[in-house]
Amino acid sequence: MKLTTGLISILALGAIAVPTASAMNATECVALQKSLSSKHASLSEQAAELKALGETAEALGDEYVDAKERSGLDRSYIAKAEELGEQHEAIKARIEAGNAEMAEKSLVFNQSQKEFQAGCSRYFAKN
Repeated sequence: MKLTTGLISILALGAIAVPTASAMNATECVALQKSLSSKHASLSEQAAELKALGETAEALGDEYVDAKERSGLDRSYIAKAEELGEQHEAIKARIEAGNAEMAEKSLVFNQSQKEFQAGCSRYFAKN
């Protein structure tokens, strides 16, 4: 019985301590906000790079299709079609890897943002 009562008391104290322990002070909130802002800018920059890479891949894909069609009429286009096809596949692989990396970074960013909102909500409520 004493063990159960002691355990319940410890759990109750822990439950009370957790919300205050997760609350951040103004300095911590400002530092985390700056960090999140920097990460957001980095993600935006990466998204723009991926978009530009996608546009390049699309243009290369069009050139590849054109060279492939012309290679049936003119043998000189065969090597060009093969080269463009390889370049197109390489860029698609870079885009796929970039998308996977960005998805992972976005998950981490979103979790950090949730922690920021939870930890700094008291600070923002006061100000």
